[in-house]
Amino acid sequence: MKKIIIKNKYYGKIDIPKTRHAYKLFVLVVKAFSSDEKISIKTIYSQNKLDSFSHYKNGGCESELLEIQMFIELGKLLHFKTEDAIKLKEEISFVNDNAHVNLSIAKNLERKILY
Repeated sequence: MKKIIIKNKYYGKIDIPKTRHAYKLFVLVVKAFSSDEKISIKTIYSQNKLDSFSHYKNGGCESELLEIQMFIELGKLLHFKTEDAIKLKEEISFVNDNAHVNLSIAKNLERKILY
């Protein structure tokens, strides 16, 4: 649990996921909030990274989903809008679920054709 104290004001505690970039992203959001910048999902991810989420990745973007969930929780604590993060999280889940279903069907079709 990490305490969030900005400008001598306590906002609460948050769990930071154990991913490669989670703490760095946490610091980016806190700095942006403390300097009164507009915070969106582009605060933590570049446009190229956001575009890459529209394609299937092996492993299902597990660490990115955890980081996005942390961003959403920070939004609740710091009272900034997180609709774009929620939408991105749903899109990533859809892409990975859809790819999983299609890959599973393709495997089954190949097996039946071989027999």
